Amino acid sequence: MGEALRQRYIAIIGAGPAGFFAAEALLKQPDIRVDLFERLAAPYGLVRYGVAPDHQKIKSVESGFARTGQHERLRYFGNVTVGRDITTAELLGLYEQVVFATGCEQAKELGVAGEDLTGVHSALEVVSWYNGHPDYTKRDIDLGVTRVAVVGAGDVSMDLGRLLTSGQAELAKTDMPEYALARFAKREVRHVHFLVRRGPQHASFALKELRGLLDRPGIGVSCDLQLLERAMSDAELPKAQLAKLEYLAARCKESPTGDATLHFDFLRSPKTFIGERGRLTSIELAINALQSRPDGSARAVDSGRTEVLDAGLAILAVGYRSHSIPGLPIAPDSGIAANTDGQLLRDDGTLDPQTYAVGWLKRGPQGVIGTNKGDAKATVDRMLQNLGDPTKPPPAIEQLLDARGVRHLSFKQWLQLDELERARGAEVGKPREKLIDIDQALAALGAS
Repeated sequence: MGEALRQRYIAIIGAGPAGFFAAEALLKQPDIRVDLFERLAAPYGLVRYGVAPDHQKIKSVESGFARTGQHERLRYFGNVTVGRDITTAELLGLYEQVVFATGCEQAKELGVAGEDLTGVHSALEVVSWYNGHPDYTKRDIDLGVTRVAVVGAGDVSMDLGRLLTSGQAELAKTDMPEYALARFAKREVRHVHFLVRRGPQHASFALKELRGLLDRPGIGVSCDLQLLERAMSDAELPKAQLAKLEYLAARCKESPTGDATLHFDFLRSPKTFIGERGRLTSIELAINALQSRPDGSARAVDSGRTEVLDAGLAILAVGYRSHSIPGLPIAPDSGIAANTDGQLLRDDGTLDPQTYAVGWLKRGPQGVIGTNKGDAKATVDRMLQNLGDPTKPPPAIEQLLDARGVRHLSFKQWLQLDELERARGAEVGKPREKLIDIDQALAALGAS
């Protein structure tokens, strides 16, 4: 027993990139053991369910996560929901420290009239649907419309625009699930409008993503060239931003027509979603003007003028927030956990040496997958500073979950599912065909 007590046991909640990077950093300490909990059967979080299906190269980071998952001092518990199968209080009683890597699983809302109409969806909903996330497979995403509005102009918006206007042969070679491919095969989308609240100089999409969207045959581009040219004439415009606008302007000067046309509608915000019989038919748009702030930045203000855009589908790519977790200090407005360098605060404002956060829960929905590595290391460095001598015995977590009838999956079982998915995909020329829900996964493993 004395030997076991020299080991220190830490729990990580959430097996996305942030959770795996935190586990990797912790396991560099020879006296630390990690139990990694994931509410879904499959690990990897946004890499599996958020990265666009045609970006398989980005998903290659899974191989590194798989090595961490097979570490001799890590145990993986898939299909375990903290708050349902085990409480936060129970985890704190079993582990020296607990790290929350639960990300941002809720979409922000615009708070605009008509947002509840059929045909108005969050980007989280649509992206999760076409990536086979178990929570979203039953969503009714109607692609049998001619005109789509995408609210926002970040990289997620670029992904949406690209997939909505990709050829079926291209999509069939991705890991998009068959039910989504069938829906894409019937799509009638010919126009995608990116509704951008501010001006072109403020657009947040990356040049690489913009090129990936526009450098394709049969794609037309439409925008207000005068507005672009005024933005490019600003001597203080950063070079990286100027390069994006120069490229966009060059594409807009070409023929604006194609098999599909992408419209960049700057200084436009949804004012009202308009529908008939409960389904979206058009959007009343506010035409914005830019107003300077004292710090030199600009904000969009409603000019009082409006226009109407016909659209049968609207996708709101306006950000994400964390869901509330009982016992955690998560701000209701931002969805970020109150923390100092990843260490969570108690209700009285003091730092809790036992609870921590990494990833989007810690800093908000920003950065790329690799951003989580440095972020996790910073949190782990702080954890190690606060980690004292071992005080807890090995947690009998498997026995506890078994006694409660929780059907949890080990990482070895996940690797078996991974192999099955790849084999299923190879039969139809795809990287993988995902096993969607826990019952399907257990059946594939031969479990009862």
